[in-house]
Amino acid sequence: MLDDTRPDEELASLIAQKDTHALRLLYERYARPVYSLALRMTDSTSAAEEITQEVFLKLWRRASSYRFERGRFGTWLLAIAHHEAVDHLRRSRGQSQTVPLDVFLEGEHRGLSGSDHGGSEEWERVAVRHDVNQALDKLPDPLKQIVVLAYYEGLTQAEIAQRTATPLGTVKTRMRSALQKLKESLLSTRREG
Repeated sequence: MLDDTRPDEELASLIAQKDTHALRLLYERYARPVYSLALRMTDSTSAAEEITQEVFLKLWRRASSYRFERGRFGTWLLAIAHHEAVDHLRRSRGQSQTVPLDVFLEGEHRGLSGSDHGGSEEWERVAVRHDVNQALDKLPDPLKQIVVLAYYEGLTQAEIAQRTATPLGTVKTRMRSALQKLKESLLSTRREG
């Protein structure tokens, strides 16, 4: 039996070797945040359940694609959930949906605060949301617009380029720049706190 305090990265490595207990442990840690993100994006419990199932199925099939040197496991898994939810929204061709940027960036913020697992208190979520909103407000308008369209409306970079009449390369550059500035702002907030 596995020690349930093992780091996410070690459990992901075991899942790549088809260890079902490791999958169960990561499911217990991350099913709630994955489901919450999917529910917020789709506003549908059935879609959120389907997306959560798909995310963990992808984890089972592709755990070996996770690279710890590229980022925290939780951030990687929530990015998969975000992509699954956006794909669901595109397939359903529904009305404009909102995507909370704080959920996307929460994994980075948690990594900075040293809390790797999904059992954080509600006040921590409120603090994360506040920090992300403050960081977003500090962005110059062109960068903020790109982030809002991508994470709150679920648009692809190509769709953003079309909607804003901005060259695709410029959209990509602004997105990279915006996410880097948001990360730096969260790092700064963490150091000050």
